Amino acid sequence: MRLIFVLMEILVTSLYLAILLYLFKKWKFFKTSWVSTKLLRGLFIIKFITGLIVFWVYTGYYSNNKYNRQDADIFKYYDDSEIIYNSLKTKPLDFAKIILGLDFNKKYYSSEYYINMNHWDNHYRSHIFNDARVIIRINALLRIVSFKFYSIHILAFCFISYLGLFALFKATAKHIKSKEKLFFICLLLTPSILFWSSGVLKE
Repeated sequence: MRLIFVLMEILVTSLYLAILLYLFKKWKFFKTSWVSTKLLRGLFIIKFITGLIVFWVYTGYYSNNKYNRQDADIFKYYDDSEIIYNSLKTKPLDFAKIILGLDFNKKYYSSEYYINMNHWDNHYRSHIFNDARVIIRINALLRIVSFKFYSIHILAFCFISYLGLFALFKATAKHIKSKEKLFFICLLLTPSILFWSSGVLKE
C-alpha cells in the first residue's frame, strides 16, 4: 500500500510539474528577451529539487528521538490546514468563510476548528500581522488538488516563489545592462534565497 502511494505521488507530481513547465512557454508573463524558456525551466527544476532537499533536511537530517513534527516549520502550517480542509466535506460554508476571512463568529470557529490547530494564533503577544494564517489557508486550498501528496505542496510553493522572484527580476533587470541573464541566475541560485524560498514555509 505504501509503495502504491509513493508511485501515485511521483506520477501526480510529475504531471503537475509538466503542466507548470508548459506554462513557462505559453504564459506571456514569462516572455522576455533576457532569459530563454529553457533556462526558466531548468532553474525551476533546480528550485523544486531544492524544495525536496528542504523536506529531507527536516525529516531526515533533523529527525531523532526529540523530533516533534508540530515544531517543524515545513509541517506547521501544512498540518494545521488539514483541520480547515476536513470541514469542506461536512461544512463547506465554514470552509469558505475561513478561507475568505469571514469567520466573524470567533467563538464558534475557535471551538470548532482553531482550538485544534497549533499555529493559527501566535503563542506570544504581538501587534505584527499573523501571516501564518495566510499559509495555512493556502495549504488548505492546495489540499483540494494535492490528494494528500506533500510534494504537490512543495511544487506549488516553489512556483509561487518563482513567480515573485521573476517579477522582481523583470522590475530590476533594466538597470543591469548586458548582464540580465547572469543577474537572474544569481538571483535564483543565491543559496539562502534558493533554500528558504523552496519549502512550504512563510519565507
